[in-house]
Amino acid sequence: MMHAFVASLVRTSLRRSPGIRAGLLVAILALACPFALSAPVLADDSSDEALSTPADGGMAVAAARGGKQTFDLDGDGKVDISVPLARCNESVFMPTICWENAPKDIQYRPKHEQCGGNAAILLGGKFSSSYSVVLRDKLNRDRFPPCSSSGSNFGNCSFSECDTLGLNRCSAWKCQRTFKTRVGRKRVQTCCLGDSGDSALLSKTTRLTIKLRDDPTSNLDPLVRVALKRNNPKKRLN
Repeated sequence: MMHAFVASLVRTSLRRSPGIRAGLLVAILALACPFALSAPVLADDSSDEALSTPADGGMAVAAARGGKQTFDLDGDGKVDISVPLARCNESVFMPTICWENAPKDIQYRPKHEQCGGNAAILLGGKFSSSYSVVLRDKLNRDRFPPCSSSGSNFGNCSFSECDTLGLNRCSAWKCQRTFKTRVGRKRVQTCCLGDSGDSALLSKTTRLTIKLRDDPTSNLDPLVRVALKRNNPKKRLN
């Protein structure tokens, strides 16, 4: 019945003047497709995969310009960081910067001497002041092994420390230790992970996520996502 009613309205509208015809067609579309004008946009519900207001009150702004993703971190209208657009879909989650295009100041080592042979992420130049960095898998998880209520979690963490608090020491994919050094004139921040790149613990990781800034009053932050080389934690990146 609805289809017959809509068809009748279409025939009526075609016999009207242009102004009335346009109004009738809009009404017809609303009747025929009741969700077309009101369907919600699918949102990214991850707590750390978007942009927000930085802690100092300035508005962080991301934009795509000339094949680049740019970040104005303090809202002064100037570009603070520029990276290639995220065009690789190694994950069911958000696209990443393809490993071939990864900025040279973003590096990954499957084994790093200064981390006791564990894997490491090295952030140099403008990335050295980033708030945090973490490895993730195709399902966007950053806690591995998964949090267990039995208490047998990485770092001897309780379920609350692993699941609710999300402490770094409770996941091999997070920084267990960080330190800053200088290589020539360049500042480098090193994140030592919980095991080596060829370990079973890191075997599921495919990318790294850098949080450029953190706003404790919001769950939206400026992020840079980079695919590991061939999505493989055993391989060196840059």
